[in-house]
Amino acid sequence: MISATHTIHISETLYQRLSRQARAGDKTVDEVAEQMLERVLPPSVGNVPERWRDDLEQMQAMDDETLWRIAQTDFPAELMEQYEDLLEANAKRDLLPSERLQLNMLRDEADLLMLRRGYASLLLHWRGYNIPNPYDVTSDE
Repeated sequence: MISATHTIHISETLYQRLSRQARAGDKTVDEVAEQMLERVLPPSVGNVPERWRDDLEQMQAMDDETLWRIAQTDFPAELMEQYEDLLEANAKRDLLPSERLQLNMLRDEADLLMLRRGYASLLLHWRGYNIPNPYDVTSDE
């Protein structure tokens, strides 16, 4: 891992807290400080395909209302229907070049939408919002 050095000025009290935490975890102050910074910075997009990174990084500057809208955006029904039809056709036969192109474009759109939704949710969680787990199903029974 490439590292960079930067001097920051913190209070003696904060330094002592970092130092105690480092000793307790058998780590250096630098390691503890890096872990703490990693936890408080917005989620990284380093593992996202390059073609979508800029889009996600721009989301870090968006207001909460915009992020909520993105997090709740659904793939348009007509595009989902086209996508499903093409997937079904692909399972039955070789697609025409134009159909293959359309399928790939729709897949990219769906992938980007899901990445944006997920990243918006991560940012909102990072900002302190309670993000409901879509897999938690409650029953009134």
